[in-house]
Amino acid sequence: MAPQTAEISAEPDLSTEPDSRQAVTEYSPLQAELKKLIKSSGPMPVWRYMELCLTHPKYGYYVARDPLGREGDFTTAPEVSQMFGELLGLWAASVWKAIGSPSVLRLIELGPGRGTMMADALRALRVLPPLYQSLSIHLVEINPVLRDKQKSTLSGVRNIAWHERLDDVPGGPSVILANEYFDVLPIHQVVKRETGWHERVIEIDGNGQLVFGAATEPTPRFEALLPPLLRAAPVGAVFEWRPDAEIMKIAARVRDQGGAALIIDYGHLRSDAGDTFQAIARHSFADPLKNPGQADITAHVDFQALARAAEDLGARVHGPVPQGDFLKRLGIETRAVTLMAKTTPEISEDISGALKRLIGGGRGGMGSMFKAPPQLAGGFWRRAAGGQVGAFMRLGSPLLSAIPGLRHAFFTRDGGVSDGVYQSLNGGLGSNDDPANVGENRRRMAEQMGVAPHRLLSAFQIHSPDAVVATGPWQGAARPRADAIVTHTEGLAIGITAADCGPILLADPNARVIGAVHAGWKGALTGIVESTVDAMEKLGAERSGMVAAIGPLIRQHSYEVGSEFIERFMAADAENAVFFIPSEREGHAMFDLAGLIRMRLENAGVLMIDDIGVDTYSDERFFSYRRSVHRGEPDYGRHLHAIVLEA
Repeated sequence: MAPQTAEISAEPDLSTEPDSRQAVTEYSPLQAELKKLIKSSGPMPVWRYMELCLTHPKYGYYVARDPLGREGDFTTAPEVSQMFGELLGLWAASVWKAIGSPSVLRLIELGPGRGTMMADALRALRVLPPLYQSLSIHLVEINPVLRDKQKSTLSGVRNIAWHERLDDVPGGPSVILANEYFDVLPIHQVVKRETGWHERVIEIDGNGQLVFGAATEPTPRFEALLPPLLRAAPVGAVFEWRPDAEIMKIAARVRDQGGAALIIDYGHLRSDAGDTFQAIARHSFADPLKNPGQADITAHVDFQALARAAEDLGARVHGPVPQGDFLKRLGIETRAVTLMAKTTPEISEDISGALKRLIGGGRGGMGSMFKAPPQLAGGFWRRAAGGQVGAFMRLGSPLLSAIPGLRHAFFTRDGGVSDGVYQSLNGGLGSNDDPANVGENRRRMAEQMGVAPHRLLSAFQIHSPDAVVATGPWQGAARPRADAIVTHTEGLAIGITAADCGPILLADPNARVIGAVHAGWKGALTGIVESTVDAMEKLGAERSGMVAAIGPLIRQHSYEVGSEFIERFMAADAENAVFFIPSEREGHAMFDLAGLIRMRLENAGVLMIDDIGVDTYSDERFFSYRRSVHRGEPDYGRHLHAIVLEA
């Protein structure tokens, strides 16, 4: 489970004392066993060689050693900083709320290392007593040495169990975490020859050494199984794949029993040719055929293949995104600032270094090398009966979900009764949809927010910088003309409607003040963010204590604008140039609305910011004004995004 780019430079000493049993030596007892098998049974497929190197019952790499840390062979993200596990804990909390806060939640980790990530996640989850009390912890681990380390790390944790396989974990709603787990599952390899695709094997050469070879006969009809892009691969090309069994187990579990899975690993986004079979020993690359059983052997994860297998079972897949982007959306930068403010300069420097390593690119950086599904949309969601309610109906922010006594939702278009261009959860009172359908949709959304329909408020939006304070349901039929609502009244859900513009939900958990903002480009440019923060402050909130979540909106790669638009922004502030990148069309540019909103929040003093990262234009789960125009549709639906202080 080593990273693709091995870290050789100094790092925080997170390891135990060196263990002589773990030393990489020139003598490999497993090598003799492998040669015997090859001599008796013929060349050995790569998958079988990898399987024996890692899990041979006596000499396998993962059977009797601790490979982590400075004295081991590689370092994983949880060993770099506590922030990694803490943020995954908050992600798990948001899943728990999104699936209805079940009384028992199986928190499962596959390949949990020393138990560091689970310990950090549980530390974060202790701030949510109802969730913490519901947890049933399950660790899937075959290594007895690491099991002992995990038991020591997690001593005192209640309701915890260890298993050899995921199949052994009891049923029920689950959050499954798999960090650097799939990369060590054995791979199959084939190599292209003039005669076809031949399975790649390990054999013994004339000098008695293990070498790569290829099966004499090609694999029958293999080309028909290849992705279309690979069928014209040149001679010598290598293609590798993993069996789907493990991902299918995960997908079937969350499909049938509820929950989500988060897979973080290094790999490629598209199935393609390439030889990624590699070994890591002492934080350096090693020859995978030398000293088998003495080094970690891995191969990159094919995320496209994982997604395809999961979707074939009816699970819904989101992502992947780079690990750095994922952690930023979860608020790792803010968490780092908080930790550094409470400690010594020396430790602050270590935290800063860990942050750079987790989210940065380049040598030693994990931020772009590793991939993860994005936030609450990540993993695999179970669709509720009939698609009427449940996780498909809404997305959530891990940061907001971690706040006790708060409920929020970025609603999708699933789960409503409207049809046609409004299908199905249209919440737009200003649309031309049947008012009865809109009313029923809003009733359903109010039910999700835990309030009566008349206590789910939205304003008459006019792309203004104006915010209003709500103290109760609107009086009369008229709604106030504004683009943001703030309140400190419990049991009053405030929301905004959008179909490409930027929804922002804010909360100060200490002052118990919340806000909902409709930030199109005009409102964001003219001050709607600042007006909302000011209004919340007047109700007792503090800017430094506010948490903000940016919801689904049209993203830069979908948002082309003309020269007049650009000139308006440049006239307001020349520094706005950072929000534009060139378009393929002359005189046009691609506009970053999300970046503008984030900057306005930061300039207003709100630093704890989450971003759902969803593009409404390209994601058919969401309504999009611009997409409807491009398709020539007569109208479009509107999303309602809302937040409420629970009574």
